[in-house]
Amino acid sequence: MKRRVAFDARQEAGRLSAWTRAMPPVQPGESSSVVAEVTPIFIVGMPRTGTTLLDRMLSNHSQVVSAGERNDFAAAVSEATG
Repeated sequence: MKRRVAFDARQEAGRLSAWTRAMPPVQPGESSSVVAEVTPIFIVGMPRTGTTLLDRMLSNHSQVVSAGERNDFAAAVSEATG
């Protein structure tokens, strides 16, 4: 599998940096136009790493609603990276 999937650590670090720069930093409790009354929480991870458990734990909070496990993010990343 390693031979079939080309992984470039520098390219991956660049992608993560771009994602980080895409949103301006907001400190907890800080009032900003970026932070709306409804703020999405994204749980991203590989299969069998506890993402479902984390989703269920967070959605037990009265102010958190789960959208379920979606493939939208993976599809968007695949589309953006070709």
